[in-house]
Amino acid sequence: MSDNRVAAAFFLPAGPESARQLLIAAGAADVADGPTDISQLINCRWAGASAQGMLDRRGAQRLLVIFLRQSTFLAMLPGGADLLTAFTEACEALRPPAAVVVTHPHQADVDQLWRLSGAVLEADAARLARERPGLLYVSDEIAAYQDGPWYTGDREATDAAGGTLVFAGQDDKRWW
Repeated sequence: MSDNRVAAAFFLPAGPESARQLLIAAGAADVADGPTDISQLINCRWAGASAQGMLDRRGAQRLLVIFLRQSTFLAMLPGGADLLTAFTEACEALRPPAAVVVTHPHQADVDQLWRLSGAVLEADAARLARERPGLLYVSDEIAAYQDGPWYTGDREATDAAGGTLVFAGQDDKRWW
């Protein structure tokens, strides 16, 4: 599912909400009633751009993924303000234990994203940070489990409601 896409992924506990309900809660607009084919992707607008979202359930976890075309993401740079705002607001609304924006197409595969779920379940913020997603959200609850600093100082970080946002780098290379 990478197809030259980047993705925002929100790790969520089990719950009754549908993909459409969660996309709306995450700030998506013009959310279609449901998927139009077997891909289970739902067309919407997010971060001011055309996007597709899906909800994947495995065990007691759910993964809400919002895909953007890589070209759309690159057009948002260098700052990526629309994406940063949309991601921050989605984290505030959904309150996931962790969430990521992956900026390389090979990372935007659902199975690749699920590989991070072990670190989420184990509340291992340092392991999530070592993966260096373009942007990482870690809830205060997960951060509280850490024994010390869980990310390196060569990265931009800022507080968000209920957690911390950590970029992969700094300045013009903060998303990489």
